[in-house]
Amino acid sequence: MWFFAYTSEGAEAMEIAGMAPERMTVVQNSIDTNALLTELQGVKSQALAAFEAKYDLHGKTALFVGGLDESKRLPFLFEAARKAGELDPNFRLLVVGSGDDQGLAEMAAAESPNIHCLGPLFGSEKALALAAAQVIAMPGRVGLVAVDSFASVTPIVTTNWPWHSVEFAYLEANKSAVITDDSVDAYALGLVNTLRDRDALEILRQGCAEANEKYTLDAMVENFLNGISLALTADH
Repeated sequence: MWFFAYTSEGAEAMEIAGMAPERMTVVQNSIDTNALLTELQGVKSQALAAFEAKYDLHGKTALFVGGLDESKRLPFLFEAARKAGELDPNFRLLVVGSGDDQGLAEMAAAESPNIHCLGPLFGSEKALALAAAQVIAMPGRVGLVAVDSFASVTPIVTTNWPWHSVEFAYLEANKSAVITDDSVDAYALGLVNTLRDRDALEILRQGCAEANEKYTLDAMVENFLNGISLALTADH
């Protein structure tokens, strides 16, 4: 028997359960970000300036991007965004995505001038929204958005909520991401403080760039192949 774990944390859990570590391979789950990188490199300064003017952005912008569903904790996010707007009038939240809770996003945008609901965006439009944001706001389930964060060097601000997906393990607190306590007030303050501290934000961006070199589709494929080779040649 050979076990393929998405992350090192999964392998550690299996070892605790009795699986021999020498019979496991950490795959390091990832996705292909080449298309996203190409789109980001293609963002024109004029288009970016027009986008920032349209949504009244002032360099203190958080972006939510993903499915609008219960696991993303949208009521928590929108309450925190409203509080962040009270702490800093230049704070903005862009909401990109679709799903069962889209009505919540549209209502939040209608009630709060610092929240903008953009609907689902793809390709160059999604890249433009990412280019306009300084952080990704994801207080709920963090999964493969971590890989998009690294590719776009846009650090995630999240919480220590216990129900994240396994890719949450890729985030390193205060190096490639900000992880606040799981309260609306703490999260709002974390968003504002991160966006205000340009030196810390640059450290986070550098951490994302370093993580982007590690968590790649090529690395995942290589890990799979190595694991298969080891499994085929192992004593059974």
